[in-house]
Amino acid sequence: MPAFLIPALKYWKLIGLGLLLMALAVQSVRLGHRSNQLEQANINLNECREGRKQDRAAYEQAQRDAAAKNEAEVKRIETEQDRISSNVETDLRARLERLRSELRKPGASPSNPNGSKAGPDGKAPGGANEEAGVCLAPSDVLRAAENEERHDQLITWVEQQLGVKR
Repeated sequence: MPAFLIPALKYWKLIGLGLLLMALAVQSVRLGHRSNQLEQANINLNECREGRKQDRAAYEQAQRDAAAKNEAEVKRIETEQDRISSNVETDLRARLERLRSELRKPGASPSNPNGSKAGPDGKAPGGANEEAGVCLAPSDVLRAAENEERHDQLITWVEQQLGVKR
């Protein structure tokens, strides 16, 4: 038997106990390291959860802010469009009333509101080939003039509505 084994056999209990204590110490260090890792992982997880809650709260607040801003913008646009519609409608009513009063004069027409029946040369107005023009009933002339005014106001309304900043 080799010489180095003789003292080992004599103190085998102490050597075994030392090896066991050394294994226990290594295991304790490893377990402590795992515990630290687990604790750090839990800290990181809690930080992530808290960050997620903050992100969610910030997202929801941003959504509320965007909805409020959008609602205010829609309200502004609707108010502007209503103002334009009201102005054009008021202007149309005034123009139609003025047109009706002009056409109530005897012999008046939209192109000849002063009522004279002669053309610029003193003759009765005629077409391009000097034939007499078509005679329309006063109600037809009034209706045609009103329709022309309505179309003009509709064009104005559309142009103004398109000009509303969105």
